Amino acid sequence: MKLGRQSGGGPAAAPLRRVWRTAAAAAVLLWTVFVVFAAGACGDDGSESTSELSAASTNKVIAVGSTTTTTGAPIDDGSDTTAGETRREPVPVGQEAGVGDWRVRVMDVSTDATQAILDENMFNDPPGPDERYVLITLEATYVGKDVGTFWIDILSTFVGDEGDTFSLASVVPPAPMTDTSEVAGGEAVSGNVVFAVASKQIAGGTLMLQDLLSREGGRVFFAID
Repeated sequence: MKLGRQSGGGPAAAPLRRVWRTAAAAAVLLWTVFVVFAAGACGDDGSESTSELSAASTNKVIAVGSTTTTTGAPIDDGSDTTAGETRREPVPVGQEAGVGDWRVRVMDVSTDATQAILDENMFNDPPGPDERYVLITLEATYVGKDVGTFWIDILSTFVGDEGDTFSLASVVPPAPMTDTSEVAGGEAVSGNVVFAVASKQIAGGTLMLQDLLSREGGRVFFAID
């Protein structure tokens, strides 16, 4: 029998074409799904960016003397039964509360420490107009694993009565918390933090401590009086 060469349209080629058609169809389908998903994702990103910019535009940061004051959207005033979760129900002075890997309590507060701060260091500047230095003494016990350093692990902010926030003042207080060292579990440190606060916002203000790694989820409010 004489064997002839199969043409491209013969029986052996048909299954191969079907395979290629199936693969091509699958590729088109996957590409379509990718394009639709990508378009949706881009749309979401645009919305979030616009929202974030709109929210950010409501806040204004003002340099005041040696500290920073943030005005705009106030800290949440929502009511809550757990002390420390809102600034209107802060942890009382002398009472301990957990902040990240630390157990912290406010030991003492001076709401007019301006002269004490000026006397402490000749390079300390006076607070801005209509401001006073607020000096807060803290005690903190490390309860985490390995070791911790309080002033690195925890962010300190003063929240005024009107909801404005005041960062740590760039001055040297007596026994600064930044002088405390790294400690192991069960060990405690104590020291002072100081803020330049608008005089009219001191009464009713609170100290807000935040775990650096948790930020929004790790903040606790402490009373100052």
